[in-house]
Amino acid sequence: MAVSVSSAQHYLECGQCEEYPAKFVCKTCRGNLCKKCKTEHENRQITKNHVIYQLKIYKEEAFGQLNCADHNSKQLECFCSPCKKPVCTECIVWSHNGHAVQPLSIAYREIRDQLQKKKEEIENKLLPKYRELLQGEFLKKAVLSQQANEEQKQIETHTQNVIDIVKELGQKTVQDLRVTEEKGHREIDQSSTELQRKIHQLQTASQVLSESIDAEPGSFFSKSINCNMLDDFQPIPTLPNYHLHNFQPGPTSQMISNNFGRLPCLEKTGVKLRYHTFQLRCASYLLQLLNTYVSIYR
Repeated sequence: MAVSVSSAQHYLECGQCEEYPAKFVCKTCRGNLCKKCKTEHENRQITKNHVIYQLKIYKEEAFGQLNCADHNSKQLECFCSPCKKPVCTECIVWSHNGHAVQPLSIAYREIRDQLQKKKEEIENKLLPKYRELLQGEFLKKAVLSQQANEEQKQIETHTQNVIDIVKELGQKTVQDLRVTEEKGHREIDQSSTELQRKIHQLQTASQVLSESIDAEPGSFFSKSINCNMLDDFQPIPTLPNYHLHNFQPGPTSQMISNNFGRLPCLEKTGVKLRYHTFQLRCASYLLQLLNTYVSIYR
């Protein structure tokens, strides 16, 4: 069975031209045919006597050719709703006595409709949402970098007002700022990777559902269907935003005895828990070293 998959639709390909969707099936040679190839099939001398059905009608008639897995000599007659499996008359008498049953064709359409709804939910709701979130994560990195660049300019401007001895402290501050920025990038990259993983899983699930939907009835009921396959993707996650607090320089006259100023810290917003992930501080040994330099240059 050849299956063509596109972002817009999933359909069974014509087995002859492999270009257009199949609308018919040749019962004689078991080939799937589009409308054009069906006409050619009927006009050829070697295949003009073949029996051709509409694909939908053929699938429904194929139920009469299915044998019970537990009783090979018996044909499947109906579908046991509580046990979620097709059964023959002997199954109904013994192992499924008293169970609610329904025609195979009805059960087939109901299950197929359920799978179709799940596939549509993936393609129309979940995938667009996750792709939108992923695009937002890429934008956050650019905004965060722009903020970091602006903060760096203020830090460098403030550093120029300090004596040469404290330039080392200013450079250390810029490095710490970039460490904070990189920390934010890493967290955004982690969430982006997770979103890409979920998108890949959703695409895989959609493809699996498409294959199940287009499967022949004989293999359709033999496959186990995970009804909870979308539970891990509900609800849509809420991702945090990132923001750097403005750099707040301290008075130059107090820098030696106090600190370099209030430095930017990375903050997450948009989630219930709000906290600072990084706080830059001047180490005591740097102040001691700075005091020593001041004493020497005095």
